[in-house]
Amino acid sequence: MPNSFLKLVFIFLLFLNINVFAQSTPSYKEVVSEYFSKYSWNDFESFIKFQKKKDGWYIVEVRFDEQDKYFNGNLFWSAESNSYKPLPHPTAETDTASLEVKIANYSSLVDFSTNEYFYNRNLYYGYPGWDWDVINNLESKEKDLTDTLYESLARAYSNYAMGFFSNQYGDLFINNDVDRIKLEDKIPISKSRINKFSLFGIKAISTYKKLLEINPNYETRVGNIKIKLANEYLYMYSSLIMANETVNAKDFLKDVIYPDSILLASKNYFRNVSKNGILFTGGDNDTYPLWYLQLTQNFRSDVTVLNSSLLGLKRYLMALERQYKRTLFQMSCNKILSPNFFVFYYDKAEKENKPIPVSNFINNLVNYKSKDNKVTYNEKGEMHISIESPQEELQQIKYFNNKLIFNSPYLKNKPITLRSYLFINELAIIDIVNKNIINKSVFFTYQEQIFSTILKEKGTLYYLNK
Repeated sequence: MPNSFLKLVFIFLLFLNINVFAQSTPSYKEVVSEYFSKYSWNDFESFIKFQKKKDGWYIVEVRFDEQDKYFNGNLFWSAESNSYKPLPHPTAETDTASLEVKIANYSSLVDFSTNEYFYNRNLYYGYPGWDWDVINNLESKEKDLTDTLYESLARAYSNYAMGFFSNQYGDLFINNDVDRIKLEDKIPISKSRINKFSLFGIKAISTYKKLLEINPNYETRVGNIKIKLANEYLYMYSSLIMANETVNAKDFLKDVIYPDSILLASKNYFRNVSKNGILFTGGDNDTYPLWYLQLTQNFRSDVTVLNSSLLGLKRYLMALERQYKRTLFQMSCNKILSPNFFVFYYDKAEKENKPIPVSNFINNLVNYKSKDNKVTYNEKGEMHISIESPQEELQQIKYFNNKLIFNSPYLKNKPITLRSYLFINELAIIDIVNKNIINKSVFFTYQEQIFSTILKEKGTLYYLNK
């Protein structure tokens, strides 16, 4: 029998195995429902996470304070036997009503709808190296993939590319490539890392192009495949800007083609923004096309467009400081470059102390000195670090015995009492608004929770009334 024929048979069997796995594997929703119909999870210091691997679905435990580390992993659904396996977890007698409550509680913890999309569209997902496993399984079979597997491969390339810069999406996979070792945000990104990021980013774009060719009507999470492809170019551009690689970043703007409907919607956003205003955006489709119009058509370049999700990335904050020459923030991003610093906690005491205005709060943050703190967890699993002295350095989490209010004299509203914690991106939004509201109008493409009680509507936008 000719060797070429044997090779074809071997490739066919491999491809067949991939598709059988994809078709027979239970969905994310089915696995979650199966788990909570049989088991309970009441550990306030950790939660469970699902992992979709080649040999089946796994359940692992994740601590709230170390969400990039997994332990006590167990195979829950076996691809080999096509059946569920017993777990060493507390069992539960669950009726339909309580099952729905348990699933709802878990869904609010992990953003169920987002997870459901990525688990169901990706061949493997939810663990360090899922992207590398997908690449190794699908890269050699690109010419014969289904449209969904093309999307899975493209997302794997894109996710793997980001691993050379940061752990932006969690589950950083570290192999024998020295450029994948976790890099502190304050350390400049090397040329070698930039080249490897670009290599895999270009592979992602190429794969999305192939997906567009075989199915122009394919729908992704952000819309038609044309929109996803255009967004991927802007993703590469913005990532390279954060790496301070401006020249190479501009190369990814040359082949961008957005549908007219997306550009029209983006221009409508701009038309409702006052001259020299600030516009906070929330997702891909209300961010990338706006940047594209500004960068390639000089359309409304007077508007400062800031993505509220990216504000949680320290390299994005650093890029903004470079771009706006330290005029955008009241507090330098250097003050929050501690590798463990992600969120503030403060507390409304039973006997509430005098409210702290946001401006004072931000000014005082830079003066804290380091000291050992006691970590505790409440009944919701939220972590707090008790502070014994007001001279504490910026840590992962801070804890205050005052209520925090936003009470700018330039807004025609009553002071806002903020909730008991702030993530970095929320602190950045508050800082930017507090610093700029005197001279600029502030708009949002979405209802920002921080200011939700005082936002006014203007066309398709929301704004802070001055």
